[in-house]
Amino acid sequence: MAINKAFIQAILGSDPETGFIPSGLNYTRLSVAHTKKTKNKKYTYWITIIAWGKIADVCVKYLKKGTEAIFEGQLTTSEYTKDGKKHTKFEFLLDQLHFLPRPAPKDEPEDDLPF
Repeated sequence: MAINKAFIQAILGSDPETGFIPSGLNYTRLSVAHTKKTKNKKYTYWITIIAWGKIADVCVKYLKKGTEAIFEGQLTTSEYTKDGKKHTKFEFLLDQLHFLPRPAPKDEPEDDLPF
């Protein structure tokens, strides 16, 4: 048995793009950035996430550019032809979406409750 499960905590680089395939099923495409820092360098990886059906609707309703979330799903590949050459790219198929708490605006004072 093979397991294909992945979690990505990332920030949306643009607003969700939505559409329909010919059968009428809706989809949402997300472009997210994950940044990794090392001692000397910072790397940003761009990942395409595809959501189908109801979870696609949730993405459109609640996500926007700059939103950070945890995306749970599986990796897959798709093929396309560009300039007469076949290419393969990895995509992330979204199964579940986990919202993260939003940070408080900087102009609001923090709670100074003792607990």
